[in-house]
Amino acid sequence: MARIKKMGVFVFLSILWIGSTALGPMAAQSVKSMSFREDLSIGIREGDENYMFGNTIYVNADQEGNIYVTDWDRKHIRKFDSQGKYLFTMGKKGQGPGEFANISVARFDKSGNIYVLDVSSRKMVTFDSVGTFLNQRLFADRFAGLQFTPAGTCLGIQSKRFEISGIPQMKEIYGIFDDQLKPIVEF
Repeated sequence: MARIKKMGVFVFLSILWIGSTALGPMAAQSVKSMSFREDLSIGIREGDENYMFGNTIYVNADQEGNIYVTDWDRKHIRKFDSQGKYLFTMGKKGQGPGEFANISVARFDKSGNIYVLDVSSRKMVTFDSVGTFLNQRLFADRFAGLQFTPAGTCLGIQSKRFEISGIPQMKEIYGIFDDQLKPIVEF
């Protein structure tokens, strides 16, 4: 994730530099400075396991301001309230219902349920807002970045396997999918 942040800063600085050179000396004078302040910090190096994270985490928040930290290394999702207080953990490493081999960012459907993709196991696991396992859906193909829309469709990427002259190939379909994850529109 640090690499992404560095690339973002590089891209921002590159655009800033290109903009200031293209617009001349006046552009450099109109650049405003930014400062950031920390509103909340969750996580510690040692101590309470509920506040310790692996190296790769994903963070998302629901409409009530609850914070969901998906820990890729530990294969679970922790829910914190809007003040950073630990509430509970969902899922664990494994192959069974509510278990993960690889885990993506926690997302929310229109009912407020939490769903997570497990790319390796080709499944989507759903929990309710209090962390109870609801169900899992298995897929023939791999999906990444699925996001439900209010209409019940999904935006995402489907990886389909096929062969050409006996050689396995992969095709990625970026698009909108129906509730059975069949493509409606390809981009």
